[in-house]
Amino acid sequence: MNKKVGIRELAQRGEGQTLEFKLSIPKNFAKTICGMANASGGMILLGVGDDGSIQGIDTSNKMIAAVENHSNSCSPPVHLTVERNEDCLIVNVPESSDKPVMGGGQYYIRRGSRTVKLQPKEVREMGLVYNPPSFDKALCRDFVFPDGIDTSAYETWRRSLSPPLAKMPPAELLPKLSTAEIHSGGLLLRNAAVLMFAKDPLRFVPYCQVTYLLFNGASGTRIVKRQDFALPVPLLFDSVMELLERHMNTAYVLTGKPRRTNIPEYPVLAVREALVNAVVHRDWNLRGANVFLELHSDRLCVKSPGGFPLGVTAENIHASCVRRNELLADLMQRGDLIEKAGTGIARMREECETHGTPPPEIADIGHLVTVTFTPHPKAVR
Repeated sequence: MNKKVGIRELAQRGEGQTLEFKLSIPKNFAKTICGMANASGGMILLGVGDDGSIQGIDTSNKMIAAVENHSNSCSPPVHLTVERNEDCLIVNVPESSDKPVMGGGQYYIRRGSRTVKLQPKEVREMGLVYNPPSFDKALCRDFVFPDGIDTSAYETWRRSLSPPLAKMPPAELLPKLSTAEIHSGGLLLRNAAVLMFAKDPLRFVPYCQVTYLLFNGASGTRIVKRQDFALPVPLLFDSVMELLERHMNTAYVLTGKPRRTNIPEYPVLAVREALVNAVVHRDWNLRGANVFLELHSDRLCVKSPGGFPLGVTAENIHASCVRRNELLADLMQRGDLIEKAGTGIARMREECETHGTPPPEIADIGHLVTVTFTPHPKAVR
């Protein structure tokens, strides 16, 4: 279970960007709340002096309701949580997904250990350029660390890290890589880490499956086999590709040498690259949409929900380095599952050329990216 961080340990850390001490609820408490909400969130300890001394405060339901009234007075409201800890209250303020937030008729932001007023230009810029946290960066508050970690997936990923990182325990490494946050209740993982390491990622992201479909014929109407894969990412691709390779045709070409040449129906490494790209670059905000791998009699298709990322087109995709899910991509790159430089499309084309088949056709069809491979002529069905 999560190790709960006590009020005394928090107080010893001192005030900073994400930690503020208050002996009582001030009249302008909404200022402090909105300042944290406009930054990266944080905790406010009520009943703690500026010097970190524990002096206590009324922890009744009435006091908690007063805190919530201040948060609800912000515009838009800040949905914080309040915990009792000894004789104090811990106010957990999340980063707002709808910035800028106003408190007490003004806009504030947390900078270091101070809450300062935003200038009109800063308010305008925040309103224009701020984007809500992407799905992979959002915190998964239902995940229990470390009980929910799949040790096999984590170890598979960890073995590819640089030695200094590989030696760090998960409770230190994940926050260091910005994939988790330390809260009073313990470690909270971001969705990217949940997709990578959860024993049961389907429990937290019900549409995280890769669905494999084997069709009889080219029409796409007669399904012979369907299998849904809902595994942590480091274990996912080998499992899917193993099933695909069992169903692919293989041509056996005699070359006059002691060993014959085996030609698979499709370039395995290129298909794997397409599948990896489909997972890391899909739009995870599209709920209920899976990644699909479809094997037909005349083609193989990898389908990824969400369409091309902003700024990417069919014409420039070969030179594009846009990553829709930066945190997930970073974790996968550290685990040697992808290259960070955006060379996946080029590698797919090279593998197809080596295999003796045309490059894959990549298209954005109604918020769905499709990558279609042509079978090798000697291994057609």
